[in-house]
Amino acid sequence: MNAVHPGNVLTPMIDNDVLFGMFRPDLEHPTADDVAPLMQKMNLLPAPWAMPSDITEAVVWLASDQARYVTGASLPIDLGAIIK
Repeated sequence: MNAVHPGNVLTPMIDNDVLFGMFRPDLEHPTADDVAPLMQKMNLLPAPWAMPSDITEAVVWLASDQARYVTGASLPIDLGAIIK
């Protein structure tokens, strides 16, 4: 069995006013652009979050014949957050 471990992914779980407000309580109506620099600091790679398609592509690869010998893998798709 393999497992995919996404980090921050720009889905409604992150892309919402409540989370933006938690990251930027100094702003009345923070946006994704306002929180992006703070979220990017959580990652080793220079991006604040992955896109849903990044996770989808990894899952499709893992389910494909190209990964037929990959077993027991923990696949982090987290922009390097786990090693930072």
